[in-house]
Amino acid sequence: MRHSFRIRTYLLLLMLVSAVPFIAFSAILLTRTVALQTHGFGRDVTAVTRALSLALDSRVQAERTALEVLGRSPALASGDLPTFYAELQVAAALFDGTLSLSRPDGQQVLNTDRPQGAPLPRRTQAAHVARVSATGQAAVSGFTRSALNGMPVATLDVPAAAVNGVGPPWVLAVTLHLEDIEALLRSQRLPQDWVGAVVDGNGLLLARTLDHDAKLGMPASQNWITSSRVEPEGWVAATTLESVVAYTGYTRSDLTGWMVGIGVPRAVVWAPLVRALLPLAAFGAALTLVGVGAAVLVARRIARPIVALARQDAAPSDLNLVEAQQVAAALQAAGAERRAAEDALRASESELRAARELSPQSPWTADADGMLLTVSRRVSASTGTPETARLGRGWLDVVHPDDRVGAATAWDGAVRSGQPLDQTFRVQSAGGASSAVASGPHPGGAGAPGWIWVRSRAAALLGANGRPSRWYGTTEDVNDRVCAQLALQVSESRLRHLTEDLEARVVAEVAAREAAQAALHQSQRLEALGKLASGIAHDFNNVLQAVGGSLTLIRRAPSDASRVERVARMAQDAVARGSAITGRMLSLARRADLRTEPVDAAALLSDLQVVLQHTLGSGVQVEVDAQPGVPPLLADRGQLETVLINLAINARDAMPRGGALRLSARSAGSQVLIEASDTGSGMAPDVLARAREPFFTTKPPGVGTGLGLALAHSFAEQSGGCLHISSTPGEGTVVTLALPADGTATWAG
Repeated sequence: MRHSFRIRTYLLLLMLVSAVPFIAFSAILLTRTVALQTHGFGRDVTAVTRALSLALDSRVQAERTALEVLGRSPALASGDLPTFYAELQVAAALFDGTLSLSRPDGQQVLNTDRPQGAPLPRRTQAAHVARVSATGQAAVSGFTRSALNGMPVATLDVPAAAVNGVGPPWVLAVTLHLEDIEALLRSQRLPQDWVGAVVDGNGLLLARTLDHDAKLGMPASQNWITSSRVEPEGWVAATTLESVVAYTGYTRSDLTGWMVGIGVPRAVVWAPLVRALLPLAAFGAALTLVGVGAAVLVARRIARPIVALARQDAAPSDLNLVEAQQVAAALQAAGAERRAAEDALRASESELRAARELSPQSPWTADADGMLLTVSRRVSASTGTPETARLGRGWLDVVHPDDRVGAATAWDGAVRSGQPLDQTFRVQSAGGASSAVASGPHPGGAGAPGWIWVRSRAAALLGANGRPSRWYGTTEDVNDRVCAQLALQVSESRLRHLTEDLEARVVAEVAAREAAQAALHQSQRLEALGKLASGIAHDFNNVLQAVGGSLTLIRRAPSDASRVERVARMAQDAVARGSAITGRMLSLARRADLRTEPVDAAALLSDLQVVLQHTLGSGVQVEVDAQPGVPPLLADRGQLETVLINLAINARDAMPRGGALRLSARSAGSQVLIEASDTGSGMAPDVLARAREPFFTTKPPGVGTGLGLALAHSFAEQSGGCLHISSTPGEGTVVTLALPADGTATWAG
């Protein structure tokens, strides 16, 4: 895309381009001047570092010569260490430093800071000592700390005579105080902003004019350290430890391997240039502003008639440029022709739009790639989406998800082949469920509310190459017709399927249910029969044994009237127990003899409280708690009283030392809950699991039949409710009867 600019922009660019040679020449001159200035500073600073390096070498060379002479002492060669130690003490005063003698492995033998024979540590730079002994060449160490006092020092080491002439030479060393090196730097009286430094062969600071104590032993700037390893002397732009860019001159000593460097801040080097160039820069800026102002004035003179042409409100005679007058006349003629053509086009478009909106079919157009260009406003209103959302591939967003892939595939295939399109699918309807498709079927299933069936047809306009250049299509609402056809097809299919399959399904379902119900009933009968037979056999065996034993005693002593009477009474008691068992069994089995009636639970419990208080004895406290407004329950009042009395007797038996029995009534939805809770011994989980079984009891033989809870359970089920038991060993038992109220026989608990 080409960019357009104003005339004044072009004039400004022309002025700037004219100034480019001058600006370039000025930049070259400035660069050359800066280079000469910095080179001069670098050369001068390098000369200073060379002088400092020579002064430092002279001092080290003098001490080296003295050490070499001392290392050839006859006392040392003969192994007379006491005499040699005295010589070292004299020399230490002359050197103003510490002298030491070490074996090749770095172990100190003599040190002028310690008495002879005192324990001495190994040198901290043992490898350096071994190298001097092995090469026989004197060497200066780098930054280190004394093994005796930890002070920062450097050492000058020379090979000495081997003791008694046996083995490698020992090493004689003198400490080089770093304060003396710092004093040598400061003796040069460098300007305040300059920084002088001495670093060892490892790049660690030995002395520095700025912040010497804090920076001692730290790594120096890497720029000039790296450069010194390439060239022994020169200068380089480096960053100081204070993050200041400085031009640094350096000289590396061949004698010590140390490097002396002096850095001059770049601001100091450029200060004279800045002072000299400021007037020149101000003059150039003034000339530039004058040129820009002149260009702006000329641009305004040229741009004014062109702006008037753009507004189309100026007569040719009002323009001050001949070219602008000619363009204005041509534009007026072309404008008249354009307005006439636009009026005719608007009239034609209005007629076409009216025809499209009145047609029952909604027209649309697409480009050669199948992207929609225009759609009818009526279609947009029927789908509830704006026209712009339907353009391009947006029309697929209103197509039913089940039909979207098929519609897109059919349209893409027509675009590729150039063949006409004829496709039926569902689209979104703004009318929602009011559309006929809301209840109409379709091949994939029942139609969903908010969708209608449409039919889209399109044909391509072919270009000169025989390929489609544009597509013209229409969309028609065919919802009623498609829904009617699909409904008829589905109805016929469903009717045929139901006719063929209904009878077989009914027969199979009935047979399966009858078989399952028969198996369930048989299992329940066998289980109940087994429990009943076991209980009957056990209890009646006890009764028969009592009767048989009584008859045997009567037969043995028929003439003893008092004894016969007593034994006969025992037989009658046994028969009475058998009769009671039979009665309870009949009550358990009598499922259709209940006389259901409304029962006031609160009144019933109040009546029972009086009876039970006397029946259970003084050791059991009977309490009644009826919730206000409890509705009447539906049950056989007599059977309910019997069940509650049995529950009370069970509670009394569970509290041999006395306790409390609480009878309560409350409403729970459509049921009335009657609870009997005691403070007795409770039941273990295995006993609780079998508590409802007929004839199951934990009482001694002859005390209970084991039918109390079974009768209560049977009564609750016959009454349309249920029985729930909860018990905790040592805390008591709660038995809940859920009975229907207001004719409801279902418990939600």
